Amino acid sequence: ARFIFNLLHDRINDLVRVNSDCLPLMFYQPNTLDGLELLVGFLEVTDTSNDALLSKIFLSDGLVSSLIECLQWDSQPHDLSKVEFSVCDWDDQGQPEYVKAANVLFRAWRVFPLILRRTRLGEKKDMMARFISPVIIQRELAKCRSLRIPNLTVKQLISSTQTSINAVYSQDEDCRFSLRVDIPPAFPLVELLVQPVDQQENKGIVAGKKMQRALLSAQSILRSSSKITHGLTAWADNMAKQLDGVEPCSVCYCVVHPADKTLPTPACKTCKHRFHSACLYKWFSTSGQATCPMCRSLF
Repeated sequence: ARFIFNLLHDRINDLVRVNSDCLPLMFYQPNTLDGLELLVGFLEVTDTSNDALLSKIFLSDGLVSSLIECLQWDSQPHDLSKVEFSVCDWDDQGQPEYVKAANVLFRAWRVFPLILRRTRLGEKKDMMARFISPVIIQRELAKCRSLRIPNLTVKQLISSTQTSINAVYSQDEDCRFSLRVDIPPAFPLVELLVQPVDQQENKGIVAGKKMQRALLSAQSILRSSSKITHGLTAWADNMAKQLDGVEPCSVCYCVVHPADKTLPTPACKTCKHRFHSACLYKWFSTSGQATCPMCRSLF
């Protein structure tokens, strides 16, 4: 199955970009656990995401309710302490249905956490913190320990009450910015808490608006991520480009867009602020007006 997905990777991505409706026709069987497993497997291999489609699947169908019922998270939950969660489990024959459901849910949280937070699963913080989040957190911390990114230093702080990561981006002694990332027990159902460390340690870029932008970009990137190492990598990339003088997007405060990896290009002719095309499109769609998000001039 993995070989077939990889073989069709480019063609499938082209089809999804051209017509998002083709994804459920090819890969999705509504209201079935097998359908969700196939969809998650496809997204794991191709790294393709279609928020509108996934929202329709999870928010309109009864799939989340079926998962909760299968796991008995509304009554006496199944014991998942001995489940060996797998990122890509292609051979689950003979497993109880609730074990399969737990593993698919574990994988789904890693692929599209923002959408799952808006479903009934968003109410199941205790169950997540008890069964699934500890495994996700443990694996993310293991990846952080082996993370090697130029100019970025990562240190883990683990106590009986809080698990945190200190991330320091430093180009030289006169230019450094430190963050503390607190990992909640129900992560990624509950987003990461990102805040600056002692401001006396921050140097160079941390004056006034630049410090605020650096913090807002970190929050924007890390709060939406279920993969901490990916979030830290994206943040370090943003910091490097911001220090090189690239102006961040005035909507998401990031230099590199978290999803499509583009730089802010469209600029308002009046106020000169730049935006990512995706952020600008989202603003036009939600506001119903083709105006600049900053000065409200016609774009």
